[in-house]
Order: sequence, then C-alpha cells, then structure tokens
Amino acid sequence: MNVPAGKTVRISVTNHDATEHDMLMQGLQIDKAGEATGTRHAGATLNMLVVRLMRTATAASRFCTDQKGTFSFICTVPGHEDAGMVGTMTVSRWSPILRRLVVGS
Repeated sequence: MNVPAGKTVRISVTNHDATEHDMLMQGLQIDKAGEATGTRHAGATLNMLVVRLMRTATAASRFCTDQKGTFSFICTVPGHEDAGMVGTMTVSRWSPILRRLVVGS
C-alpha cells in the first residue's frame, strides 16, 4: 500500500475472519489525528501505527507522517507472521491514497 507523506491518511482495515488479527507497522513514526477505532494493542506507543482487529470487525486509524520510505507491517498474533500475514507500506511525496484493506477470506 502507498500513502502520501505529510498528509493526514485514514486507514480502514476489515477482518472477515473468525480469528483476531492486528497490523503493526515496523519502524514508522506517526502523528495520530484523532482516536483509532477498534481495541487497544498491548505495548503500542502513541507514535506507532497499530490497528487491532477483533473477529469480523472493521477498525481504522487516522495519522500523518513525514517519514518517507518503505515500512513492513506484520500481524503479531502468534504464528500469523510465519503464515505470511505481512506486507509493506510506502510513504512518499507522490502516492496514491489507499482506500481500504481487507483481511481474511
């Protein structure tokens, strides 16, 4: 997924699974714009992008970052990263805005 640097972005993630998931962005520092929906992630700090998804739910976070680069995200539920629940987000000056991310089948 791609997001523009310096712009406020809203990421909405839908979990169609009967299993809990999350999305933890590694190494990216953000400024949150309002409260994230969904439940709080244990160990998360204010400057981390984390979206936690309960079973068959949608969660969202609004944020802004000037930190350009490509950042990995993982699902931190035990075994999920090894099962391939990973991805990348690129922050750049000119990026199409991601509208929606769907998890599960």
